[in-house]
Amino acid sequence: MKRKLICVLLVITVVALVAGCSKPAGTGTGSATASAKDVGMNIVPLVDDGSGAVLPIDQKAGPCGNMPVGVEAVLNLMTDEQKDAVRKGGYTAAISLHTTNADWSLLQLQGIQVVLDEFNIELLASTDAEMKPDKQVSDIESIIGLKPDLLISFVLDNDSLQPVLRKASDAGILISFIDSVPTGFKSPKDYIGMGAADNYANGKASAQALVDYLGGEGEIAMIHFVTGLFHTNQRSDGAREIFDKYPNIKIVAEQQSDSAETGATITESILIAHPNLAGMWVFWDGPGMGAVGAIEQMGKNVKVTTVDLSEDTAYSIASGGAMLAAAAQHPYDQGVAEAILGVAALAGVENIPPYVVVPGEIVTKDSMAKSWERVFKTPVPADMAALLK
Repeated sequence: MKRKLICVLLVITVVALVAGCSKPAGTGTGSATASAKDVGMNIVPLVDDGSGAVLPIDQKAGPCGNMPVGVEAVLNLMTDEQKDAVRKGGYTAAISLHTTNADWSLLQLQGIQVVLDEFNIELLASTDAEMKPDKQVSDIESIIGLKPDLLISFVLDNDSLQPVLRKASDAGILISFIDSVPTGFKSPKDYIGMGAADNYANGKASAQALVDYLGGEGEIAMIHFVTGLFHTNQRSDGAREIFDKYPNIKIVAEQQSDSAETGATITESILIAHPNLAGMWVFWDGPGMGAVGAIEQMGKNVKVTTVDLSEDTAYSIASGGAMLAAAAQHPYDQGVAEAILGVAALAGVENIPPYVVVPGEIVTKDSMAKSWERVFKTPVPADMAALLK
């Protein structure tokens, strides 16, 4: 049974400016503590605790060729006067997500909402496309009718969502994207910027965990997303970079999935066709847990690694199930980043960084206790603590 996400501490954590990244004009050099006082939030940079869990950001360009920066780059662009002006501006916002049936989405929403509350921005609507691009088109059409000042959106399909998002942009709605950008969109003309996890680093880390477990040899399968989104492509590309380094790792099957159900069905067929399969890499934890269910039902000794950490994924890892490891995003922190991009645009800030990245981390049974707290912003539950002992 899926464990429901418990209340999240209202503690904002955002990634520190990445050393060596290009800094946009006007970016301040104040400390995270100073920024926290400016906006009334407790900003704790996501840094490694010495365990190697939190990953250094991979310096891969964003969808429009921009190099990644941390969210402090946006915070430090705003003056006290600009922040106060937003708080007094009577602004409104809307959110369009691909799904809300995931811990990742719930944490994103909480991160976004706490920033909207901090700046007195009214949330007019929050929609769930149920993983259907045509429904998301309809959702955004309805949002346009509400005339929000700001739209924060996950793009389920870069091509089919382009026309309606273009309509929103042309209507004067400021847009902050999550993880991907529609085809043909350019910042700052068409959108403010994009908040993302470091999907390339997460793809590499999850693949490396599988390679290490297999000792650098064995037959594996890869499951990718059904459409070409920037962030899912990055995960697959990062994973393939790692697998290609090991000549004795044989990719014997590659399939596409968009749900736990198809993940399970695909896995069943792969296991039948490849009885010597030793491991699977899956682009997302939803299909990843579908794969886990199929593996365990068929009684196979096959380990899975994936990207994203849901509670179900975490419990599978902690209990020694088929899920070996996950490269986690920090969705609450990412929601904060996406909302802060919108606040900066409402404040009239120029030179807003178009690609703001929050680091990921590799989660194993050994690192679970601290990783759980960083991802979910809650103490480790008692039953999880018992598993980890």
